Amino acid sequence: MNSRLFPYDLWPGFLDQESLYSWCARVHRLSGGLSSKATSKQLFGEKLSGARTDFPTPLNYLLGQVGSALGSAESILVDRTMFGFYQGFLPVERCEELADAVMNGPFSRVHYALGLSASLSFTSRCLKFCRHCLREQANDKVGWWKINEQWPAVFVCKVHGQPLDRFLVERGAGWLLPIDALRAESLGQTVQDGSSLSHLAKISQICSEMLQTTGLDLQTETLRYCYLFAARDRGLLSMDGALRLADLRDDWLKWAGTAIALPELLFAKEVGGVNAGFIGQLVRSYPGIRHPLKHFLLIAYLFDGVAEFRETNKIVSDILRNEGTDAAKNHLCHLRTKLAALVVGGGKSVNAAAGDIGVAPSQAIKYLKKARIEYERRPRIVGTSKEERLVELLQCGSPRSAICTALNLRNSFIKDYLAHKPVLRSTYQAASLERTRGIYRSNFLRIVKMHPSMRLKEIQKIPQNGYQWLRRNDAEWLSAVLPSLWG
Repeated sequence: MNSRLFPYDLWPGFLDQESLYSWCARVHRLSGGLSSKATSKQLFGEKLSGARTDFPTPLNYLLGQVGSALGSAESILVDRTMFGFYQGFLPVERCEELADAVMNGPFSRVHYALGLSASLSFTSRCLKFCRHCLREQANDKVGWWKINEQWPAVFVCKVHGQPLDRFLVERGAGWLLPIDALRAESLGQTVQDGSSLSHLAKISQICSEMLQTTGLDLQTETLRYCYLFAARDRGLLSMDGALRLADLRDDWLKWAGTAIALPELLFAKEVGGVNAGFIGQLVRSYPGIRHPLKHFLLIAYLFDGVAEFRETNKIVSDILRNEGTDAAKNHLCHLRTKLAALVVGGGKSVNAAAGDIGVAPSQAIKYLKKARIEYERRPRIVGTSKEERLVELLQCGSPRSAICTALNLRNSFIKDYLAHKPVLRSTYQAASLERTRGIYRSNFLRIVKMHPSMRLKEIQKIPQNGYQWLRRNDAEWLSAVLPSLWG
């Protein structure tokens, strides 16, 4: 056999967001190879490790074959293998060990550097793709695997908003392409109910944004305190600063819904146990490193988005770096002393003070009564001028965060208030939707104006283009205002 698969080293380049595994599968097909093991031997000097879906190894051997045709070793490692998904969550030493293992082999070193548990082995053999993207790809006869869709915490296509199809690659199966998965008809189940699908979309979005955000501290201790700070802000800490793990566990399970039935999330069923499964591992000081997928599942639940997480992450990182672990603990503990100081010395209401320290007002009142601390009973919001202003802002569809800031209210109060006023809730939802439509419309028109000759397919690749949201929520406007885009 000739050691060169293509004459004159005319290697094909990477397609849009294509993974290294996908590129190898196309090379194998284009070269007319009959044996994946033989092609793997030519490309990687190994019969099996070159056909790994996550980390084809050793990468240095491949670079010796293709030269600079595929770009630098670093760009291939970070952008075309799963290294980019894991690197931010690994300590520097382990990250360097993983990179060296992928570059030089053998693959057993890759597995050791990652330290993946058996319950997550499915993710390393699962390939995912979007049927709608497949139809739009230039070589739609076979398609290709996109690296960002292979990240374990991505479940929904960011372009079409549809669940990704998943295909489990059997060991020793060689190189496959999406068309092979379609022909096999053994695709994994997807989530159908709207609530769970919405949460999976949020997890996918947060994963994609975080992996493209620089400056985040994703080390285990920092993340643990980020979760505890967020739990405090949600009122999930007791007055002594201890996390109410059972409440967090039950609420997360309700939030996740039917998503935990997915094969790659079966480990999440252990959350229902006494120790709260992976959630207990992330919020307690257990030794070891957890899979990034587990972190993304909890981040998507505790934070509204990447911006909120980034803010908390910076606060926690600065405290740990400048003041140490004890200072971080102090922000969570001594809540009783802080509550008394805010109510007695600070002159705040019990509700406001409870919101500042991150506990439920009922807990605060219970403690103050038990400690015989006098507090001022102030008139409630209902029946006051503040309620009138609240109704005005809700009728205008103002964002809840803006209402909370303007009136010094907690989001939970607005939620409960609307729950008891269905007519006002409908008015608010309609006004909020109309306001959001206006934002998406103007943003989309701005992008179209900036790129007048660009086709819709290309516009959808521009970050924050909003097309899919408009297509779901404002289709009539799209077809009426921009009919040429459907030509």
